[in-house]
Amino acid sequence: MVLVVRLGQVPGRINAILTSGVHASFAIMRAIFFANTDWYLYNFRLPFARYLRAQGWDVVFVSPPGVYGDRLLGEGYRCVQLPMMRRSLNPVRELLVLHRLRQIYARERPDLV
Repeated sequence: MVLVVRLGQVPGRINAILTSGVHASFAIMRAIFFANTDWYLYNFRLPFARYLRAQGWDVVFVSPPGVYGDRLLGEGYRCVQLPMMRRSLNPVRELLVLHRLRQIYARERPDLV
């Protein structure tokens, strides 16, 4: 029996068609790694991200823009930029960051954060 796998019409799912004509659909697990610097993600979360990707997970990094984001992109990962001021003590600005982060989570629908 041969299994043909292709990306499905529904984001986050894989459609499989068996040679017998049976259709199946499998969910792709998604993980989000979030930090206030892309440096941290690159230096401390990249090995775990590599492991998850090897297991078939979709991995997304979320952080403020920086030079290490380009390195993550070079490794083939998706990076979502979340503008923030790391040293901010302004509660309104922090609420805006939380709101943007919530929007990213709602759009990406991660299984692991």
